[in-house]
Amino acid sequence: MNLPDSEIDLIRCLARVGAGDRAAFGRLYDRSASRLFALALGICRRRALAEDVLQEAYVRVWRHAAQYDPSRGDPMAWLATIVRRLAIDALRRAGNESPLEPGFDSAIPDPDPDPLAQTVRTQESAVIRRCLDQLEERQRRCIVLAYFRGCSHSEVGARLGLPLGTVKSHIRRGLQRLKRCIGS
Repeated sequence: MNLPDSEIDLIRCLARVGAGDRAAFGRLYDRSASRLFALALGICRRRALAEDVLQEAYVRVWRHAAQYDPSRGDPMAWLATIVRRLAIDALRRAGNESPLEPGFDSAIPDPDPDPLAQTVRTQESAVIRRCLDQLEERQRRCIVLAYFRGCSHSEVGARLGLPLGTVKSHIRRGLQRLKRCIGS
């Protein structure tokens, strides 16, 4: 399997960071911080909270980089999982209904200034939107709240007035349908 050079570079950086290489840590940060900050800001919707999440995420990366296994997934997904979990935890600690900073969305950095990469992302987003539109309303709402708004399954249930088991079923079935739709 041929991996993009950027992914190979991140894998190498993580391996070197796992061995305590500070220069590799700086390179990893330079290559991933804008995307991860955009993710944190999208979930937290407050710049200061997103900055705290990002800082905590990189501390975790420094401590746990040796645990990253490239055979289990791409490095950006591993990093994004760390950020997503920390952002959700931060929201829970701060309270989910934190006020938004004025103009927070204009402060989100462009994670992919490359026009080709932007085109690919736009096409992928269009496929995902089309597939989401084909889901039942409750499945779509559960998935959007859980995966795009960072809510836990319990929080999704509370917001939609559904039992936890029902939320989990809607999400599981919706993800199965999305996978089939995206794969076709």
